[in-house]
Amino acid sequence: MKFARLASLVAILMLAGAVSAQEAATKAMRFTWKCPQKGDALGSHETGHIALDIDVSMDGQILDQSQQTQEIENKKRSEILAAEATKVTKVKVSYDQIVHDIEGQGSLAEDAAAILGKSFVVDFSGEAPSVSNEAGEAASEAQKKLVLERESQDGAYTGWGPDFRKILPDRPIAIGETFTVTGADAAGFLPGRDADFDPSESKLSVEMTLVDTKKMLGTECGVFDVAIVMSGVTSQDDAMTVELKPKGQFLLGTSNMWVYKMTMEGPIKVSGTVQDGAISVLGKGTAKFAGQALYGKN
Repeated sequence: MKFARLASLVAILMLAGAVSAQEAATKAMRFTWKCPQKGDALGSHETGHIALDIDVSMDGQILDQSQQTQEIENKKRSEILAAEATKVTKVKVSYDQIVHDIEGQGSLAEDAAAILGKSFVVDFSGEAPSVSNEAGEAASEAQKKLVLERESQDGAYTGWGPDFRKILPDRPIAIGETFTVTGADAAGFLPGRDADFDPSESKLSVEMTLVDTKKMLGTECGVFDVAIVMSGVTSQDDAMTVELKPKGQFLLGTSNMWVYKMTMEGPIKVSGTVQDGAISVLGKGTAKFAGQALYGKN
């Protein structure tokens, strides 16, 4: 009798487990975009680390071997000053950190010194965006270029990460469903990219799969596994190319389509020639990135 009861209990537990697994497999969620509104804070903090082992050769003979590291960090605070139902019309942005340092070679972010540690107001209500400082004075042309590279796309305000309105369907998405993103829509997935990155000069594709749900900053988020494959020219003068294949996760708010967190890590390869093709360069290593939203209310 005891064995019969035990067998029945095991059967019930197995059935419950099967039902739970089936529910997880069939669970679906809808993602709805929400335009940021006046008073919303939309800051972000990104960090990155790249480590490369580099071989320099000529005619097949190794001339030099070295290691190189790159440190990337971007932190900014944004406050929505005015917005319509579907469009941000004015935003104040403060650039707290802009770092892209290469060991032994200095900083690739020197040009950003014009905006580092400063705050700007970007007005999207006119025919073209305008940029001013906190005192209301027009920003310099150099500052305007740097700010709009970071805050504007096709003349409209762009937040942190990709514009998922162009990526996700207007229907419930099932756990396990996969999407492939290419071209300009995929550029927002690239962590640590330069502000003037041109996706038309690279082959870029992203595969994203909804795998789970999680709460971040009080918001229900969908957890997407993400795999990026990119290859493209890094310098036309030196004919160098880069290949990047990181994998990680993006957390996306179901009620607003805002990115709340991202982590990426994977192999990177840099190759090409310098000095009119006389010298070959090959670098292999790893790239690791992380990002956290700094959302709230002001």
